[in-house]
Amino acid sequence: EVTVLSDQMMWDGPVGDTLDFYYTGAFPVTPTPEPLLDLRHFNHDQITHSTVFKHYRNYIILANLGDKESKMTQMVVQDIGQEKYRQAMKDPSFNSIVGKNKWAKGQILIYLFAPTESQLMDIIKAKLPDILQRVYAHDYEQIKANTYSAGENVIAKNTLKEIANLDAQIPSEFALAKKSLNDRMIWLRKDENQSIQSVVVRTIPYESDSQFGKEEIISLVEDFGSKHIEGDKLLVNDRDLPTYEFVKSTEDRYSKELRGIWETEKSYMGGPYIAYLIKEKDSNQLIFTMSFIYAAGSPKRNLMQRMEVIMNSIKGMQETN
Repeated sequence: EVTVLSDQMMWDGPVGDTLDFYYTGAFPVTPTPEPLLDLRHFNHDQITHSTVFKHYRNYIILANLGDKESKMTQMVVQDIGQEKYRQAMKDPSFNSIVGKNKWAKGQILIYLFAPTESQLMDIIKAKLPDILQRVYAHDYEQIKANTYSAGENVIAKNTLKEIANLDAQIPSEFALAKKSLNDRMIWLRKDENQSIQSVVVRTIPYESDSQFGKEEIISLVEDFGSKHIEGDKLLVNDRDLPTYEFVKSTEDRYSKELRGIWETEKSYMGGPYIAYLIKEKDSNQLIFTMSFIYAAGSPKRNLMQRMEVIMNSIKGMQETN
C-alpha cells in the first residue's frame, strides 16, 4: 500500500493518470491482473486536518516546483530545504529524495519533484523500478512477521534437514504433504479457506551452468508435477501468459527465478508459481524450491509475497563428517 500526496488538480490530471497507469500495473504473474501497488490519495488540506495519515507506512509525494502557489510544493520545499530546491530547479537529474519518519516511526517518504508537470510525468515513469524495490524492501520485514505470526513448524524444519540437509523457516500452519528420499524432496502444504499454498524443496547434483536454463527449470517444475500430484499432473502453461526470468546474485549464492502459471492436466485447477534454482558458493549441489498457489476467485499477490519469504529462508547446511 502506498499513499500518494499531491495537489488535487495534479492528481485529477495527467500526472495522476500517469502514476496510476504505471504504478498499478500488473503484478508478475497472476492469472487475473492484480496491481503492483495499492494506491490511496490525499491532498494537502486533507493531511493538514486529519491524523489518519500518521498510520500509513509508504508515501510518494509529488510536487511541481515551478508552481510556487501550491501548498504541496511549499511543503516539499520546506522538507528538502532551499539549497536542494534551487538545485532541483537547475539540475534535471536531481528529481527525487527519500525521507523517513515524518509523521510516525516506520515511515518511508519518496519525494518526486520537477520544475514542470511534464518533467514530473517523465520522472514518475523512470523511477518506477527503484520505487517498487524500495517499497517492497521496506515492507519485507512486516510481511515476514505476518508469515511467521503463529510460529514455526519444527517437525517440518527437521524433516528438511534430514532429507536434503537444508535449513529453513517453515510457518507452523504448513503441514508435510509428501517426502521423497529418492528425490531428496519435501512438499509442504497449507490449506486455508479457499486457498491451497504449497512449498516444494529438493536438492539435485550440480553438473553445469546449463542447468540454469529456462527450459531446464521448467522441467524441474513439471518433474515434480508428474511424479507427486496423485491422479493428475501439474504442468507449466506458458501459452496464455509469459514465463518471467530473473537473476538474483550475491557473493554467497547465485539463483535463477522463474514466475509463471501452472495448471493441472485433468482437474482444471491452476494458478501462479514461483521457482528458484540456487547454487551456493563452493557447493556441489543445487537447491530447487518452488511455491504454487491455488486460490480460485481470490487475490494471490499477497500470498505470493509470503511464499517468497519462506523460499528466501532456505539455505544449504555445511557438510559435516
